Amino acid sequence: MNRAYLMGWFFAGITAFIWAVYSNVLKIGSLYFTTIHPTVFILQSLIVASLVLLLVSGPGRLSASTLRNTATWVYGTAQIFNNIFVMAAFTFAMTATSVSLLSRMGIAISAVFALIAGVNEIKSKWGFYLICLGMIVVAYGAESTNKPVAIFLIFLACVFQVIQTKVSSQHKESNLASGDLKSELRVTGYVLSITSVTYVVFLLLANYVNLDVLLPKLLPTMDEVLSKESFVLALFTGTFVIATMKYFEFYATKTIGSTNFLVVVAISPLLTIFVEYLVDFMGILSARDVGTYDAIGCVLIILGALLKVIHELKVAKHQKKIAPEVQQDTDIIKDTINNTLTCFAGNMEQVSQTLDISILEIKEILNDERAVTSELRNKILLNHASNIVGLDPLTGLQNQTSFDLKLQKLEDLEKSIVLFIDLNKFKPVNDTYGHKAGDAILKGVAVRLEEIMPFPHTVARLGGDEYGAIIYGEDAKRIKDYVDQIRKSIEQPFVVENIEDEITISASIGSAHYPTDADNGPELKHISDERMYEDKKGRSER
Repeated sequence: MNRAYLMGWFFAGITAFIWAVYSNVLKIGSLYFTTIHPTVFILQSLIVASLVLLLVSGPGRLSASTLRNTATWVYGTAQIFNNIFVMAAFTFAMTATSVSLLSRMGIAISAVFALIAGVNEIKSKWGFYLICLGMIVVAYGAESTNKPVAIFLIFLACVFQVIQTKVSSQHKESNLASGDLKSELRVTGYVLSITSVTYVVFLLLANYVNLDVLLPKLLPTMDEVLSKESFVLALFTGTFVIATMKYFEFYATKTIGSTNFLVVVAISPLLTIFVEYLVDFMGILSARDVGTYDAIGCVLIILGALLKVIHELKVAKHQKKIAPEVQQDTDIIKDTINNTLTCFAGNMEQVSQTLDISILEIKEILNDERAVTSELRNKILLNHASNIVGLDPLTGLQNQTSFDLKLQKLEDLEKSIVLFIDLNKFKPVNDTYGHKAGDAILKGVAVRLEEIMPFPHTVARLGGDEYGAIIYGEDAKRIKDYVDQIRKSIEQPFVVENIEDEITISASIGSAHYPTDADNGPELKHISDERMYEDKKGRSER
């Protein structure tokens, strides 16, 4: 059982407690401040939480990809519908305790989703049966003006809650951020910011279509939107409750799985009652009476949850040692990761991005704390073959092989510029200042070329002091602009560490345009290479 796995269970428990605190904060706010509207308060809390997380984490990796990821938007949309259907259930006079306990049907829904995906998550059958029995008892004793409709609405709320937890457990950027606290906070912050945006869009649409007619009190009044009390309470809740809770939720779901997470938070109704009695003792809020059926159902659900948690921890503790053939696979993957680390001078972030695995996964594999599944093995080897084998080890640019493969794919494109760049006066640099200085110049040229032709354009070191570039989507008339920029950039003096002199070089450049000059990669390569030598010859004759 590795540390991250245990932390996942612990964070899930903390999340259940924070949920209990959050629900009581909302009740206290509603009791003492009549201008606090639940929808506005939730939205304000989310905005504050996202800002806090983004301020703490600062700018950095995985930001843009998190915003582009469809899963980020799905998570936000699922949260909105989860809240809507819970609010709708309350309109049928169902008690908060019954709604909270019946929401545990999310455990069964999550397990069914997993079975559809081919994964059996019902390992502790008695625990699962007790949870289901508890929900049946609560449903039987629940009082409502229309019990079937209310239960169906809770079922829909649970479906969206499960979608949320499934998305958070498999969110690509969240998983890639594992092991890097700032990146984890940043990803969670951006997810919450998108959730806030979707909330605003939904409220505007709901107001436009008069959804308040179907769901009374869903939309706030202007006084409730501008309520100072709501903003102050949301400022506190977003900073200290929502930000923490959402970080723990993302951490827990990706380490122990969505179903196990929902099992642990099944204890939140009991914790809610505990917190209620605590604030009642403090004279802040009167604790509500719990009905007999709710009490029995709560006990059954919690017993079932405890049985499942104990079973999962026992299974993790008694896992068999890795078989020899599996260990051999693990050793191969460890060698692959170490090779990638060497390529990037030990930079874990670059290795994580290149191999498409989290920093936490890298550390656990290297420390023999994680079994390497066939899926993970294949992903690492494929990404290594695609991104490392085809790289020039000195500059990090693509190498000759990768460049030739890119040239072969030009026929699938509309237009492109192919450039061949050869450095002039480079040999004297090696002769005068040594190979370390020469390597520094080669790296410096690579950086300058990538600044002019950033991704998705291709820049490669073809060997020695030769470079190649493919600029996609450009007309032939743009060749001169690029050639002039490259020439001017390379001719700027280089400053090399421990060398007093500024080093100056130049470049000969040949170009070809697809499809103007040729309609295939090899011919374009030949033309640009010939033109590069013509340029070099012309310069030597001046």
